[in-house]
Amino acid sequence: MGAAADTDGPGRRLVRGDPEFVTGGRRLGETEDLDGGGRQRLFHLIAVVVEAPTPELTNAATAALSEALATDKENFESVTNSSAAGFFERHGLLFLPKDALEANISGLVKGAPLVQDLATDPSLRGLLAGLEDALIGVKQGKASLDDFARPLTMAADTLENILAGRPASFSWRVLSSGKPATPMELRGFIEVRPHLDFAALEPGQAATANLRRIAASIAPQYQANVRLTGPIAMSDEEFGTIKENALRNGLITLAIVLFILWRALRSPRLILAVFVNLLLGLPFTAALGLFLVGSFNLISVYFAVLFVGIGVDFAIQYSVRYRAERHEIGDLKRAIVSAGYRVAAPLTLASCATAAGFFSFLPTAYKGVSELGLIAGFGMLIAFATSVTILPALIKLLNPPGEPEPLGYAWLAPVDEFLARHRIGIIAGTALIVIGGLPLLYFLRFDFNPINLRDPKSEAVSTYLELSRDPATNINAIELLAPNLADADATAARLAKLPEVARAVTLSTFIPEGQAAKLPIIANAGKSLAEAFDPKNAETPPTEAETIEALGQGVDWLNTVAEGQKGAGADAARRLSAAIAALAKASPAERDKAQQVFVAPLRADLGDLHAALQAEPITQAALPADLVREWTTPDGRVRVSIAPKE
Repeated sequence: MGAAADTDGPGRRLVRGDPEFVTGGRRLGETEDLDGGGRQRLFHLIAVVVEAPTPELTNAATAALSEALATDKENFESVTNSSAAGFFERHGLLFLPKDALEANISGLVKGAPLVQDLATDPSLRGLLAGLEDALIGVKQGKASLDDFARPLTMAADTLENILAGRPASFSWRVLSSGKPATPMELRGFIEVRPHLDFAALEPGQAATANLRRIAASIAPQYQANVRLTGPIAMSDEEFGTIKENALRNGLITLAIVLFILWRALRSPRLILAVFVNLLLGLPFTAALGLFLVGSFNLISVYFAVLFVGIGVDFAIQYSVRYRAERHEIGDLKRAIVSAGYRVAAPLTLASCATAAGFFSFLPTAYKGVSELGLIAGFGMLIAFATSVTILPALIKLLNPPGEPEPLGYAWLAPVDEFLARHRIGIIAGTALIVIGGLPLLYFLRFDFNPINLRDPKSEAVSTYLELSRDPATNINAIELLAPNLADADATAARLAKLPEVARAVTLSTFIPEGQAAKLPIIANAGKSLAEAFDPKNAETPPTEAETIEALGQGVDWLNTVAEGQKGAGADAARRLSAAIAALAKASPAERDKAQQVFVAPLRADLGDLHAALQAEPITQAALPADLVREWTTPDGRVRVSIAPKE
């Protein structure tokens, strides 16, 4: 029953991008047209990752959450369940190789009686009837009890959890596949475009809070865990990190700055002058920055930290020089002028050198770093300008008291003398150390991944990093545009031959090969199982008494088959027999819970199987419009997705 979902081709859910993902051929966060219109919407996205214990619970939770979010038009512009792949559920069998398809269909046809029992009576009674059919085969020697050890153990584990009041789940898809579910099968993806409030520090905060509230009311029903990632979630977390403990950190920083200023200036009036000078220079720099770049980003906004941390040094240097001149001259005005005369050249050199260092960021292709360098560079020049114009005026206005004592630390005079006497040796030694260390630059590596600048423990980033470690997600795939489908197919064929490429996908990939040979196989299976899915053959749901009677019959069959037997199958049969016996004696609520755990996923998987058996020929014209739109542009260009092997 899980054959349609257990493909390795385009029918599998795909995820690509950085950090915009692709699911089911659709890029989470991709613009509606790849031609440039609405390009900014690429980043206006919250990617919702839904995880549950089984594929069926994951699909159900993802569908329920996406439907609930879609009703909230106030907070969400659009909601798309990227895991909903009706096209692949209906045509998934066509993407299997012919040999694999024949093996799957052969197993389905052989198990037709079991499918009949389950499809016509999807209840605990129907499940036990199917179990009896299997055990009859064991009694007739068509199979051994050990062959059923795995399904019997899975059923026993689930029933024991139900009876013990623990979370319980059962997956028919995992049972039929014969192997545990992959991480991708246990993940659902919803792309949400929220209404953003750019007047707030975290534009998506209101929408995110409402999303989490809705998820909290839905996820527990499916034992699901919901995590958020994507551009909006990451940027909001980044700004949230800035806001977190901002008051405490600000007070600590202020205390440290005040301590440094007090040690340097020793005058409340001088300290006030420096602070006012700083507060005047900062908005000037911000205004110029907005004029130059239009808006700040997560990196360029840190110009404020650099302005305060470095720009204040110019004011401190002038103020210290003023104090020295005030001690020697005594007159306020003459001391201010003399201080300006003495620091003009050194401060000009220092500010220009610092600004040049920041301007060196400009050639980089990293927009945030480049803009940070531009704004911070001009900020240093503004800090210098205010320190030699506004600051002297503030000192004149505030008129701090004179300096009765000379400045400096007399006990450090021997250090100054030592440095002066050995200046040539010190400079030469420093130069030798620098030259000796230059070869180490060869081993210097630059980390080009901006994700590594973010907090790896935050939910959005940790979720993204977890997805990136799963090869099935293809987050590191390269996307390119070809002029038309023929060129795209030719490009994909060339790239697929490269040893570094796992696969190259185009729109043509969604048209399976060998359909003429596969469709009759699927059609024959559909005819063989037609009666099972005919609503006319559906049985009336059992009463409580009929359910208990069926449970008792199941216990008898298990005990009979396991009697005198040894091995894993016999042990599992006895465990399941004991669990079913306990369920028969349990409360109706516990039997209802068992019905929900076993039957709800069964209905979903039977529905998928029935859809898969109705497969029709796939042509380019028959591909879903949404799928075509995600792989082509309005002017006819076609996307090629290239997934790396590692």
